[in-house]
Amino acid sequence: MNHTENKDVCLNCGAPLDGSFCAQCGQKNISPRLQMGDLFSDFFTHFLNVEAVLPKTLIGLTVNPGRVAREYVTGKRIRYLNPLKYCLILAACFMLLNAALHIDVTGGMTERLDTFQSQSQSQTEFIGAARKLILFTFSHLDKFLLLVLPLYAVILFFLFPRSGFNITEILAFLLLVTGHRFLFAMLATLLSLIFPWLLIPIRLVFLYVYFAYAAVVFFDVPPVSGTIKAFAATFIYIFMVVVIMFLLLIVLLLSS
Repeated sequence: MNHTENKDVCLNCGAPLDGSFCAQCGQKNISPRLQMGDLFSDFFTHFLNVEAVLPKTLIGLTVNPGRVAREYVTGKRIRYLNPLKYCLILAACFMLLNAALHIDVTGGMTERLDTFQSQSQSQTEFIGAARKLILFTFSHLDKFLLLVLPLYAVILFFLFPRSGFNITEILAFLLLVTGHRFLFAMLATLLSLIFPWLLIPIRLVFLYVYFAYAAVVFFDVPPVSGTIKAFAATFIYIFMVVVIMFLLLIVLLLSS
């Protein structure tokens, strides 16, 4: 059997070959038979590609997230991880970490509610309903914020109409920034093991301050007006998500 390169057609798509790579699908001109070296070569090629872009993505999003997102949406994509992949991987890691460590995502709010001594049946029912609302909101907030991220993109699209970016490009910016916020959230979670009261303050700082910093650079707007618009967009977005979650909770309680 011939183990040399295939010289006639691409083994992936069947297009005629002219050179080392297929002009139709981009696959490398390879041997028709898989060899041991091919397994290791493919593995290390993909591994080293991730290794090369991961540090640039992490450092870039830490130092100047707006510039990284702006470069990505304007065409410089090979140097950074895909926004959707980056965000989903870090979101999954964050949720797994919380589940493994049994973190109190409410920051002790439910425990403080449990310390109240109710004087009547109505107060007991109110405290119970408040506890359910807080626990439901904080337990599922990150999931809802991620699922309705396109809504955030629409809000920013109308608040920054002169940016020239479309909704998809703004969504790519949000995926990169949100993914990195999940990384900061994991660090905050680990710190909360020592200082439980730090969990919510740290996450709020990165939710507003980090995002505002990124938005000013990405949309290329003056710092003051850009920060105000970024804060407004974040407030509107979270308010709408909480309202949606509150309505969903009411439906669940009524149906139970």
